[in-house]
Amino acid sequence: MSATGKITDKIIATTPAHKAAIETLLAQGFGPGRHARTAERLREQSTAYTDLSYVLSDDTAEGTQILASISYSPIRVGGDAGLLLGPLIVSPILQNRGIGVELMTYSLAFADKLTQFQFVLLVGDLPYYQRVGFGSTSSAVIMPGPVDAARLLVRGKTDIAGKVCGAPDLA
Repeated sequence: MSATGKITDKIIATTPAHKAAIETLLAQGFGPGRHARTAERLREQSTAYTDLSYVLSDDTAEGTQILASISYSPIRVGGDAGLLLGPLIVSPILQNRGIGVELMTYSLAFADKLTQFQFVLLVGDLPYYQRVGFGSTSSAVIMPGPVDAARLLVRGKTDIAGKVCGAPDLA
């Protein structure tokens, strides 16, 4: 797979059968410390929004392989409903080929149609995520744990303010 080829025909909705493969990718990409991160703690307050959970799969002689994954969890900032993007993971052997950006572009096209969510929030590097429309948040967005404020990014409604919390009622 390359950055020049479209991968959308290999993106499928996540199912419970993908859980072990996704966990393996997350362990490879983020290591055991991922469970201590603030964004992960926030995700635990809510379940993933299943209509926006996708994997990139590839059928091989050995069977179907999961090569990348993206999911979103419902959150609230103050009184505004939104989504927390992540985790986004691409197999280490396929990184730097544009797959993460294509997976985000694909899933954000669906997220944009969900009128109950006004924004998408994430913790990440601006130069990477600005390619799909993310920008810096204001200092009025308060995460429930330590986060580098420069890495807290938003897409959609930008004038959000308040404490970020999980919103399982929106899942």
